[in-house]
Amino acid sequence: MVRFVPFLIVAAVALAIFFLIGSSLESNLDDYSPCVHIPQFSKPHTLGILLLLVGFIGLVAANSKCFPPLLVVYFAAMLAIILYLAYFVLFLYKISSIKEPGALAVNRSYMEYRLDPDDGAPGWLRGMLDHWDDAIATCLASSVPKCAQLDQAYSGPEDFFKTNLTAFESGCCKPPTPCEFTIQNATNWIAPVAPGADPDCVKWNNDPNQLCYSCDSCKAGLVVTIGKAGKDACFILVIAFLVLVGVCCFEGYALYKVNVLKSKGHELKKPQRGGQGEKE
Repeated sequence: MVRFVPFLIVAAVALAIFFLIGSSLESNLDDYSPCVHIPQFSKPHTLGILLLLVGFIGLVAANSKCFPPLLVVYFAAMLAIILYLAYFVLFLYKISSIKEPGALAVNRSYMEYRLDPDDGAPGWLRGMLDHWDDAIATCLASSVPKCAQLDQAYSGPEDFFKTNLTAFESGCCKPPTPCEFTIQNATNWIAPVAPGADPDCVKWNNDPNQLCYSCDSCKAGLVVTIGKAGKDACFILVIAFLVLVGVCCFEGYALYKVNVLKSKGHELKKPQRGGQGEKE
């Protein structure tokens, strides 16, 4: 009974951690997921369920006459999962290391974001930015309600300028501050007579379905949003990875000591209780 309990504990805890990581990613990117296709290998739910199944294999291996073959299967599966997990760690680390291309706007409490070719974005994300089209902009307008919520949250310009907008809200829901638009409400602005030199100045449109979804500032805001989601999950995953490796090493040693050495006759001798003295 004692031998197989750790297998279930490890599997259950690891499964919970993977679901926590998946929930963290999805909660931060849920609105954007129809428009931003994150590679499928970054989804941890399937891996968590697989780890639980491997834990049951370990349970059977620790309490079966077919111990050696099942043990080989168990540790081979655990090695594959650990290698996959290491790749997942590198994936999230690459996302979390994206530089934030932002600066505090003049006389504002929020940041302004600009695309930076040296921001360290991974290739799949850079490819999405390079092929940004009206379909992505339309998808963001229909799937992400954040811009519409700004009109309800702030009654006047002063309240709006004092708020700490998210990267997406700053980049996609308003024109860039250097364009010097005059605010009517959070998503309705009056363009100046002479537009600024920033290309985003002419891309802004008060239409709720357009706003600044085609702007470079919106692309930059989305990059920052994805990067922050990666940071939230990466820390948890690194801890899970180290715990999983450590526990597997401990379990491997324990199983070797209890089963292999026992099968070779290396059992520890039990002390005798109150035995008689040696005969002369």
